[in-house]
Amino acid sequence: MKALIHQVFGIFSRQERFRLLGLVTLMLLGAWVEVLGIGLVIPFLGILNNPALIHENPVLRWLYTFLGIQSEVRFMIFSTCALVLVFIVKNGVLAILYFSQAGFVVSKEVSLSSDLLTRYLAAPYALHLDRNSADLIRTVTTDVSRVTTGFLQPMLILVTELLVLAMIAALLIYINPLIALLVGAMMSTIGLFLMRYFKAALSEYRHDSRRFGIQAQKWASQALGALKEVKVFRAESYFNSAYESNIHGYSKGVRVFTFLSQTPRLVVETLAVSSMLLLVVAILSQEGDVRNIVPLLAVFALAAIRIMPSVTRIIAAIISLRFCRPALDSVTRDLLLPQRASGDSQEAVVEMDATPETLDSAVGFEGVWYRHPGMEQWILKDVSFHIARGECLAVVGHSGAGKSTLADLLLGLLEPDFGKVIVAGVDTGDIGLNSRIHIGYVPQHPYVLDESVRRNVAFGVSDEQIDDARVWQALDMARFGDKVRSMENGLNTEVGERGVKLSGGERQRLSIARALYFDPPIVVFDEATSSLDQHTEREINDTISGLAGSKTLIVVTHRLAAAARCDRIVFLERGSIRAEGKFETLYESCPTFRSMVGAAQ
Repeated sequence: MKALIHQVFGIFSRQERFRLLGLVTLMLLGAWVEVLGIGLVIPFLGILNNPALIHENPVLRWLYTFLGIQSEVRFMIFSTCALVLVFIVKNGVLAILYFSQAGFVVSKEVSLSSDLLTRYLAAPYALHLDRNSADLIRTVTTDVSRVTTGFLQPMLILVTELLVLAMIAALLIYINPLIALLVGAMMSTIGLFLMRYFKAALSEYRHDSRRFGIQAQKWASQALGALKEVKVFRAESYFNSAYESNIHGYSKGVRVFTFLSQTPRLVVETLAVSSMLLLVVAILSQEGDVRNIVPLLAVFALAAIRIMPSVTRIIAAIISLRFCRPALDSVTRDLLLPQRASGDSQEAVVEMDATPETLDSAVGFEGVWYRHPGMEQWILKDVSFHIARGECLAVVGHSGAGKSTLADLLLGLLEPDFGKVIVAGVDTGDIGLNSRIHIGYVPQHPYVLDESVRRNVAFGVSDEQIDDARVWQALDMARFGDKVRSMENGLNTEVGERGVKLSGGERQRLSIARALYFDPPIVVFDEATSSLDQHTEREINDTISGLAGSKTLIVVTHRLAAAARCDRIVFLERGSIRAEGKFETLYESCPTFRSMVGAAQ
């Protein structure tokens, strides 16, 4: 329990803890006005049943004299209005409490989901290699929702209702200790029995429900993401079957949770009615005259009406806390991720942004070794080379040679286990690299936003900060400007989800324009032409060649047509540099490269 409390409070900031303290104070006030409303019923019903109590009770007699009321009927009218006012104030306080609780929970859901997304984006790229995006999306959305509405809100409800129950119990004990203790013991016994049963039932389903939910979301995402392949290969039934098997497992857990959440009301209602009937019997056996027990019975009945939903809410809250505990574990685990990438201080970014043109755009690998975390096999082994300002270098090799890993290291997405990667005169291991300023990146399969051409080129820039002149300049450098000008809506043309309204070559040119928008001195092309036809490939290679000299270019490819245009080639084989030099030199001196050229012809 101590660990759970520490875990829950760990998700709150200092300011949120003060807000929580204010909520607890409001809960105490709410519990007090609840009891006040119930407690005032006794004297009110007493004077209705026996007006003589106005003169016999010292408090009522003083109030009667102080107010100067001349008749018992007027005093009873005043008492009625006063009791109505008390209940209005009570419900007003409770309304403020519920509104404050809802606002606290909703604001925490917003801050939690935003915080998690920030941490995922700032996390090392290696984390995303090990975890499925559906898992991360579910944590940001479903798990955060369960933590707030399924854990935090029930926790607040639990505290509120326990305070109310405690004060009502104190009032009933003051009125009739024996009966109150008997009823309390009976309800506590039933409550403990239910919780013991529910705990066993929930432990079987709560973890399975989350696991099946993640898998269901993953299969749905894969089915829609690969829609074209799904239709072509007629794999609809395969993906439907995989999704349905997991969603059934998820729904089974939700069904059990929903059933257990509703069951306490039935049990508590039966228990309350039985307790009230037993109370009538017990009081009659003590008092004998039924008229003497009407006010007392009314108070116990009113208390029971208020206690029944409280007990139901308490049990339902505890069930929800147990069921949503795995979501809390998932969220608190990922909240340990750093909010900012290692070494990426704001001061350093500002300094590097201020004078990008003064930095040397040379790139260097110095004795770099790399392997994925948990793997024994090295992907890159003692890789060393340098690129001069304005040079065009091709990194060539067969599939699995380590080309894309080299590009990821260059981009600062991965960090070498040994050695250094130097970009713009800076060791990427010493300081976070603002790659938008210093490196442009064109991947094999660029992610095209379901937005306008303008927003796709100025990737990650708010609308009010987009410079249209720079957008057009980038499009023209990518040899895509004339095509966009011919479109009816120009820069405002919507390109569709993943750029479905564009051809493969147009998507690639859009990606090149995106890489050039920030005018970086270094541009990396990672297999940028490998999925294009020969005609389009030749056009894209012409575009790349047009950038030579003004930019430092790194062309990662296994397509030798692109490599032949570069100033120099680094030939990778099994993670090591096998040969380095101009195309003709490698063709003459390296048999493996020569055989690769022969296979491509």
